[in-house]
Amino acid sequence: MKDYEKEPVVGMTIKPDDTNPCLWAVIIDGPEETPYKGGKFHVDVDFSDNYPFKAPKVNFKTKIYHPGVSQKDGSICMAAIEANWVPTLNAKYVISALMSLLQDPSTAADNPVDDDGQKAATEFKTSRAKFDANAAEWVVKFAQ
Repeated sequence: MKDYEKEPVVGMTIKPDDTNPCLWAVIIDGPEETPYKGGKFHVDVDFSDNYPFKAPKVNFKTKIYHPGVSQKDGSICMAAIEANWVPTLNAKYVISALMSLLQDPSTAADNPVDDDGQKAATEFKTSRAKFDANAAEWVVKFAQ
């Protein structure tokens, strides 16, 4: 948290839980130049499971149309974070990865989180305009 306080990530607000500093409530502003623009995405980040030796658990509370986020429970495909995880990485790495997830869904489209993610990934790869329209529609429905 101290790293974030020194150098906040533009477009994000982080608030640790009052009773458990290992639980963070994060609000991500939908990045400009993406279909997520104008949205506010609430994400829980849980550092309580053996951090820093294991990557924290990340869960979107706001529904989002994205190949890397489960439409069922908001869990994300942790493969990208876990594959590169070493104990010297910090929370800022995770926060930056979340922002990257919204700025560029292409990596998630290559490794979708579940069947719904596969549908979004296929759409992203074959009909980007349709994907963008669906993602923007979900922003209006769920992320305002």
